[in-house]
Amino acid sequence: MKKRTLVIVIAAAVALLLGAVIWFLLSQEEEAILDPEKDPYATVSKQVTDLPSSRMASVEAKNFPDAPDFKVKINYNSKEDSYSCTMQNNPEGYYYSDTYMNLMVATLENLEATSVAASGGVRLSDYGISDKSITYVIEGTAGEKITVRLGAQTPLGSGYYITRDGSDTVYIITNYQGSTLQRNLYEMRTIVIYPEMESYLDLNRLRIEYPDGSVVDSRQLTSAEIAAGASYAMFKFTEPLVININDDIAKTNYYEAALNLSVKNVVQDNVEGLARFGLDNPTVLRFVSKEGEETTLSLGNAVDGDPRTRYGMMKGIGCVFTVYGSFDFLTMDIYDLVDTTIWIHSIDDIKFIKLSGGGRKYELFIDSFTNEDDPSDYRFYAEMDNVSRDENSVRRLYLELVSFPTLGTLQSEGIDADALRLKRPDYQMNMTYDSGEEHYIRFYAINDMQLAADVDGNMLFYTSRSQIVKILDYFEMLKNNETIPEV
Repeated sequence: MKKRTLVIVIAAAVALLLGAVIWFLLSQEEEAILDPEKDPYATVSKQVTDLPSSRMASVEAKNFPDAPDFKVKINYNSKEDSYSCTMQNNPEGYYYSDTYMNLMVATLENLEATSVAASGGVRLSDYGISDKSITYVIEGTAGEKITVRLGAQTPLGSGYYITRDGSDTVYIITNYQGSTLQRNLYEMRTIVIYPEMESYLDLNRLRIEYPDGSVVDSRQLTSAEIAAGASYAMFKFTEPLVININDDIAKTNYYEAALNLSVKNVVQDNVEGLARFGLDNPTVLRFVSKEGEETTLSLGNAVDGDPRTRYGMMKGIGCVFTVYGSFDFLTMDIYDLVDTTIWIHSIDDIKFIKLSGGGRKYELFIDSFTNEDDPSDYRFYAEMDNVSRDENSVRRLYLELVSFPTLGTLQSEGIDADALRLKRPDYQMNMTYDSGEEHYIRFYAINDMQLAADVDGNMLFYTSRSQIVKILDYFEMLKNNETIPEV
């Protein structure tokens, strides 16, 4: 009996203990539920900044990591509805990013917190906020100022702490807003390769220096050179050959491709250990604007094997970055750029074409005219041996004249240009323009298949003998009043 009574007592004690535990847990859970009416911060406004953009006069950003003296001030022009930027103590000479400038202003002009972390008697250092925190000073048109200081990221990484001078409240803003304001010195800027050049028209010189010591150099022709008659050429190669460039292929695939390179992102905040980027022995591009401003861009290895992205650095900017664009112009055969552009621009500019060689001799007279005020007022006339010739046939002949294939350089084939010039040319072509300007090409046989082409005294390349033979045959067809077929 006593044993049974003991068991009952123990069971009752256990039941009471379990009941107490359950009551305790339930009461704790109930107490853990935050009652909005008892929220100590319910009456605290979550508006961190409340200055409308229409009244914003300026924003000053300072105390960036690793650059405590660097400041950016953005001024708003209400009349033009635009911003301008000034910088103090810029340690690397970077250009400020318009994209970030607009994003920063948009974030600050009406910044509202998601919640309040603490209010009243707070210790700011507990939230990563101090006098050294990234600080934004917003000034209104009436002279009022709002200063906000950004703190640390919240423990779970979902937001950032921030406070406003003169307030005893610490707010929590979203991770997106915080990361926008939590920028370092490099993230908030854009490196502009060509600050003064928008197209090849603004480019005076492009020089490429390759790691093996070879150089390709070119410059824009002067106004005097163009006026003297450069056949509408705008640029001239000066190394490794001297020749005017007339073709749009050169402008589009060479100059514009070079001027369309852009910086993607900074990968290293200094210029140490350049060998791993291929920048210890780089390809160097030197751009000079028409105003004389020079930009030097060094290119290293491809980034992760991507042919459209390479490591780069610039003179005067102390970091390594990635450069994006088409780099085909760096490996382009320079003779491809002068192909069909030797010194011929338009058949309408030509007065005489003379060709001799292979026991034959031809002279073609061309007269053309276009009224600038009335383009429909156009006249074209061609004659040979005082007899007018078929207009379409003359134009088809002209298309062959500007199609000499440039198969390579004489130097690459070990051919002595000076020795060739001592010989009598196998073929010679002379052209006279309406302006009176004269040019020539002399062709010297290298073998049964190839000819060296000497253009105005510059032994430039070797070409196909079959092309000059084809042109001779076309001249013969014109002489015999035959129609040159359309290709």
